[in-house]
Amino acid sequence: MFAERHSLSAAPDPRPAPSTSARQVLRVLEERIAQKVYPSGGRLPTERELVRELGTNRAAVRHALTTLADSGRIVRRAGCRPQVAPTTAARATARRFTSANQPQTIGIVLPQHEGDYASREIMRGISRVLRSQETPCRQLIFDLTQSTTSPEALEIQACDAVEQEDVAGAIVWPTLSPESLARWRRLQRLGHPVVFVDRCDPEIPCDFVGIDNYTAARDIVEYLIARGHTRIVHLTDSEPVSAVRQRQEGYRDALRYAGLASMERLWSLPHVHCDDLSARLDQDLRSGALPTAVFALNDFSASLLIQHLEDRGISVPDQVSVIGFDDSDCYASSGGVMTTMRQPFERIGQWAAELFLQRLKSPDPAGRPFQHVLLPTRLIERSTCRTLGAPAAEHTREPNIYRGYLL
Repeated sequence: MFAERHSLSAAPDPRPAPSTSARQVLRVLEERIAQKVYPSGGRLPTERELVRELGTNRAAVRHALTTLADSGRIVRRAGCRPQVAPTTAARATARRFTSANQPQTIGIVLPQHEGDYASREIMRGISRVLRSQETPCRQLIFDLTQSTTSPEALEIQACDAVEQEDVAGAIVWPTLSPESLARWRRLQRLGHPVVFVDRCDPEIPCDFVGIDNYTAARDIVEYLIARGHTRIVHLTDSEPVSAVRQRQEGYRDALRYAGLASMERLWSLPHVHCDDLSARLDQDLRSGALPTAVFALNDFSASLLIQHLEDRGISVPDQVSVIGFDDSDCYASSGGVMTTMRQPFERIGQWAAELFLQRLKSPDPAGRPFQHVLLPTRLIERSTCRTLGAPAAEHTREPNIYRGYLL
């Protein structure tokens, strides 16, 4: 298996840049060719018919047709309507029939920071599956943390690589920006494998691997309620992604089903910044409304909360119990201390690679049903949570408490 960082570059194109209309026409024609609306060897409509049908101008149509002809997808002859090249299907289809000795290139859009254990373990799972294949695989890594561009812009670069370079498809930790989602959806329609991990837009069909965030959040809150806690705060952030929303919904429903809906309190902060958290804690301390337990969005925010509490003389878990999410402590050399919900990150990567390869090898990748795989989570009980009325020392063991299900 080969791997390299993203360093694509293109030679300057002497032709003028295509207009927005020309790009839109090109996308429509590409999709129709890929979906066999214009079958191999078949004729396209005339320029005049395309202008009328698409509501555009002739210059845009001609530019799109020239681009298709230059790439070998259509044949143009004087006095004849353009013809879909008889020996050329959509480029996504052609890549699936490359020589067995020709490495397939797979785009990986993930953070690659040394301390980002989640993406590191997902990457480990992806690599393990790809190494097991008879056909070698080459990884083109788009690093969401090391790049000088924004994550959204890097996603668009990855989409361009799939469309314009010899990249079969991508495994993506998506930003879910409207522009990037539209581009990934277009690649799906063209037959390119695209697998999302961690989060997805539930309104958009896709291959996805993650966990059941809603059920995991409910499990955490029900665990706290069973230990006598009723004043439970959910420390979250304002990022509008599915994982964040689903954990909030699980928190709310667990309180509601326990008859504690009136006790709901969200500490919703913009990406859980230190200053915002300090202000919220100080406000609650002044009002005497400190909770007995906090369910944090992730282990990072839970660790930040514990630090702020202890800086103010508030003992964890004697005065406030704290539960995190992810289980970053399992990667610490000194051993774990935080009660948390463990995510199976390496298995997420393995499943993502499996779904990618299944679609890549499918005779009809664009028509293959999409799959959502939700992997089990596991509640790890350590020393930051206790039963009300019981000494904290009784809760330093780590029982095997399993939660979740696999679809």
